[in-house]
Amino acid sequence: MGFLSNLFGGAKLRYPELDPADPAAARIKQVQSSLEGLVGRVNESLEVVPVETGAFVYIGEPPNSFGMAWLQDGKFKTFKALGAEKGVTDGEMTDLQEQMRLAYEHHKDDPRFSTKVAGREVVVASSAAFEKEIEGKIGSFIH
Repeated sequence: MGFLSNLFGGAKLRYPELDPADPAAARIKQVQSSLEGLVGRVNESLEVVPVETGAFVYIGEPPNSFGMAWLQDGKFKTFKALGAEKGVTDGEMTDLQEQMRLAYEHHKDDPRFSTKVAGREVVVASSAAFEKEIEGKIGSFIH
């Protein structure tokens, strides 16, 4: 399958290494243990959007096919688990996923970098505008 996806344009993009001086690097350090836990549990690619209170993670291949996770306080939770905790309906979850897909598309050209977490390459979006949009869409959901 990897050969065919590479042949037909499905190859993974390579990003420059995340600069330790980038504010996103400091935020990744804040959620490092949560992120390591997530890396150890999923095989799909991960794209992290660090925000002030934690980090949002696209799992899989956004904007088309992806799951979502939230990292905070040394833990990670999938949005399915968060939704169950908060009594969110399937329709509300579908709406949230669509909003997160649109946020990704709005910021598809924003700077992205790679970093290693638990020996695995993870993509990090370093964009104040992307961060602000993520926080605006999920703030009430996660708090």
